[in-house]
Amino acid sequence: VRDAAPPFRVLEKCQDLCLRDRTGNNLPKPCTTIDFQPGSRIASYNGAAEYEESTCYLSREQAMPEGIGNLMLVPNSVHFIEVCLN
Repeated sequence: VRDAAPPFRVLEKCQDLCLRDRTGNNLPKPCTTIDFQPGSRIASYNGAAEYEESTCYLSREQAMPEGIGNLMLVPNSVHFIEVCLN
């Protein structure tokens, strides 16, 4: 998912898609993790809030110890994992 909306709105959209196991095109895809890169605010002359594009990657692969993936640290990126509580 890529969007120039405010970063928190993009993250909400990504979270909703992941919880419903859907892609940005509304196709079914198992999702348990989100990697989110928020866009920075752009200075504008008219005072309106504008942002660079925010990006999120939806995946079902989890990092160790829960999964087999290796978590890589990426600057300006946040990693979210779906946790189920019984």
